Amino acid sequence: MAGIPLPKGYHSVNPYILVAGVEPLIEFLATVFGGKEDGERELTSDGRIGHASVRIGDSVVMLSEASEAYPARPCVLFAYTDDVDVTYRAALVAGATAILEPTNQPWGDRVGGFHDPFDNRWWVAAHLTEFA
Repeated sequence: MAGIPLPKGYHSVNPYILVAGVEPLIEFLATVFGGKEDGERELTSDGRIGHASVRIGDSVVMLSEASEAYPARPCVLFAYTDDVDVTYRAALVAGATAILEPTNQPWGDRVGGFHDPFDNRWWVAAHLTEFA
């Protein structure tokens, strides 16, 4: 990609989640993924969180409080973790519902899935082997 380099810590594609309840989602990301809020929150004129960022591993997840103009939109995210079983269990304890218990997949990943309490679907994985 030509031009000005990306902001530090950002990739060419970064998830942006619109949700009713940004604060609880930030807490969920911290509990489940060890996410750390990154930078300053931007508040709207009525005090809602208009923008926040959470760093998970080497990635940034951007968040905004849903509004009438920008309604909540469930999304699907895929995240590699150091230990998919630990992440999966932490998500269930934090209020997620199970989709798939972690299982080894033929392409070399161990993958589990869950719905977070905000209607987003997460697939979490740990890479176990090189592709054949």
